Amino acid sequence: AMMPLLQQDKDLFCVSAWNDNGYGKMVLEPRRAYRTDFFPGLGWMVAKSFWGEIRDRWAVAYWDEFMRRRDVRRERKCIRPDVSRSYTFGSEGTSSGQFFKKHLSKIKLNDVVVDWQGLDLGYLSSTVAFDDFLAIQVRSAKRVSGPEEIEVLGPGGDTMRVRYESSEYKHIAKRFSLMEDEKEGIRRMSYRGVIPFAWGGRRVYLYTGEWPPNLD
Repeated sequence: AMMPLLQQDKDLFCVSAWNDNGYGKMVLEPRRAYRTDFFPGLGWMVAKSFWGEIRDRWAVAYWDEFMRRRDVRRERKCIRPDVSRSYTFGSEGTSSGQFFKKHLSKIKLNDVVVDWQGLDLGYLSSTVAFDDFLAIQVRSAKRVSGPEEIEVLGPGGDTMRVRYESSEYKHIAKRFSLMEDEKEGIRRMSYRGVIPFAWGGRRVYLYTGEWPPNLD
């Protein structure tokens, strides 16, 4: 279902089945996907034309880091799901089990049948369409300062947004159990600095003062 989007939009370079922040308590919508500036890895596809760009310099090891390089990504985006469609079950491999017990083994695998071809994926169809969709979602959310305010409200209800400064990202990520690192200056699962996830049964968006513009 995502292949036509990948083939038609030159602003995309991959579709991934993985959400790096996809712990069970941090995902909400099996029928939702997002664009991201970050290459998620762990179950992905690219177009033949993109493979032609990189096959002669393919990484011997740590191919995920290779795919995140700026000269490889070239400002293009990936599509990724809210709930992961892939799962890693082994602690051995070229990454020597990095993050497996602490992180990878805890990612929720989707267990809901979704007819993607029957869904309206127009919001993913172009940069403009997704920018409009995400900006509306963030702008309409209720601003709070952190997880404590969300937890006292109980599950369900309004979507929330939490503003953060780039210099303080690791601190706010730790408070929400998000992965704290960056690769090539890109935070995991972010798009224009916005990171969608779930907390306390509600949709939450972390965002910076840079985008959406003129928000606060």
